[in-house]
Amino acid sequence: MLDATPPDPVATARDAARVAGLDAEGAHLLRVGASVLVRLPAAAAVARIAPVAEAARAVRQAWCGAAAGAGGGAGGAAAAPLRRSRSPGRRHALGLGGGGRAGGAGGPRPERARALHVATRGVAADVPALDPFATLRARIAAAPLDAHTRARLERRVEALAPRWVEAAAADPLGQALVHGDLHRENALAVGGAAVLVDLEMAGFGPASFDVVPTLVAHTRYGRPAADVAAFLAGYGADPRGAPGLDVLVAVYELLVTTWVLAVLPQAPELAEEARVRLAGVLDGATQTWTLR
Repeated sequence: MLDATPPDPVATARDAARVAGLDAEGAHLLRVGASVLVRLPAAAAVARIAPVAEAARAVRQAWCGAAAGAGGGAGGAAAAPLRRSRSPGRRHALGLGGGGRAGGAGGPRPERARALHVATRGVAADVPALDPFATLRARIAAAPLDAHTRARLERRVEALAPRWVEAAAADPLGQALVHGDLHRENALAVGGAAVLVDLEMAGFGPASFDVVPTLVAHTRYGRPAADVAAFLAGYGADPRGAPGLDVLVAVYELLVTTWVLAVLPQAPELAEEARVRLAGVLDGATQTWTLR
């Protein structure tokens, strides 16, 4: 989380790169949000700054995807060890192939997600279960909310929790290693291929959950329907209409709503966006959300 981010994440990333034997020349901040990404252009890599537990979990997910034959679909992080930074109690260094955004206007390359799901389907290995509810509960507890809104969100989360179990079990795409937040900013282009980043939410769960961000990009953010059609064509399966998909959508919408709440202390200019999203998930409002 941001309150644990070192004062100078670029310096932290440079430190990690040097320890790993990578060229840190030209390191610069790529993204600050619920996680911090630093691009290392000379090493053709991206470093993610994370607490020890998050970094260890994400590396496990990447190793699982690579070992199962998903290759770069899980991210080049499979080859990157954890490196200790100068900030006590933290490790960093998911060294991921760098480049431009992989998905372009339509979102991430769907064949990479499909390869990851097919390669890991039904094989839990050493990967924790996908658990969006731990993230949701922690974000809501820490969010700058009035008591009434907090209580409404908590009730919404607890109402969805048992339905999630049923929806996951019935997913027509099966259970697999799932990225958990597969939107267009979480895919980078590396030599014409796509590498997935930000694996901290990844886990073994319903494969359809990785399709949901593309559906929500259309229904909530106003992306064209053609983007959905292109993603599903590339993915090679369409879970729309399946029992329980509405639950997966509702959970993802809560995740991206609470993400805004989580970064509000550092980005107060998102207060209006937080209001719009809360109205959407709690009151059924249809105002268009702003893409991050």
